[in-house]
Amino acid sequence: MQDEENLFQSEVGNVKPLAPSRKANIQSKTEITPGHQMRKISAVHENKETNPLGNTGIEMVNPNDFLQFRRPGVQDRVYKKLRQGKFPIDSRLDLHRRSLEQARQDVWEFISDCVQSDLKVVLITHGKGDRGEQQAVIKSHVNHWLPMIDEVLAFHTAQRHHGGAGCMYLLLKKSSSSKQKKRQNYDDN
Repeated sequence: MQDEENLFQSEVGNVKPLAPSRKANIQSKTEITPGHQMRKISAVHENKETNPLGNTGIEMVNPNDFLQFRRPGVQDRVYKKLRQGKFPIDSRLDLHRRSLEQARQDVWEFISDCVQSDLKVVLITHGKGDRGEQQAVIKSHVNHWLPMIDEVLAFHTAQRHHGGAGCMYLLLKKSSSSKQKKRQNYDDN
């Protein structure tokens, strides 16, 4: 054992320690690929909040209340047809068993997707909310959120055969690309 120690000292005896440095020399072991960069960019964009729907100033409604909203300019005949459930339903969103935050995200994304897909009338099932301690929480929030979304022209509680007080019909604006196509067709004629 003594021989090993002497051998070690003879080899490293004249070595002087390096001066301390505050910089770490860390080299990346993996190459940054374009896919890696895209995932990083995507993660940054996901963290930015683009959803303007808030949870403050909510007026609570009762589970069986009928809800309605109509922007100026929506024709009486069109609104009446919406109220009566006479438009075909292009898409549906069910908010049952969703948390308030999930419902907020779902409503925002659903309406954005529907407008991009040029859907005219959609149905949101929010439920009555008559079973819990706090009643009609999601229903009240949806009633508050929808007028905040410019693309929502009107909404009304659905007819009984479409879900009644637990659902609502929404009339949506046409997308800008759809409007432009229509103008172009009009100009061509």
